[in-house]
Amino acid sequence: MSKVENIIYKFINKWIKSVDLFNLSLILLMVMFGVLFVTTASPNVAKIKGLSDFYFIKKHYFFVFISIFSILIFSILSISGIIKISYIGALLSFLLIFILLYLNLEN
Repeated sequence: MSKVENIIYKFINKWIKSVDLFNLSLILLMVMFGVLFVTTASPNVAKIKGLSDFYFIKKHYFFVFISIFSILIFSILSISGIIKISYIGALLSFLLIFILLYLNLEN
């Protein structure tokens, strides 16, 4: 094995040991059921609404990709990194709430 492959192997091995595999497998199972249900039900709804047959499917796959990517990114971060990001997320949420209240008061 080369040095890079060894580093990647150690990183993946460390990640698998640090992640709750039961919860991760339940999340992936829910994602698979969601993909199945959206794939079977959404073409009829899209036809009723006058959209492309695969409109909701494409949208669902896009958000599935974003959510799995975020789960993987957050599982790699340390606890202090997650706490720092949560402070930024909380500040951004409060800022957006105040902007929404300000825009609502003008109407």
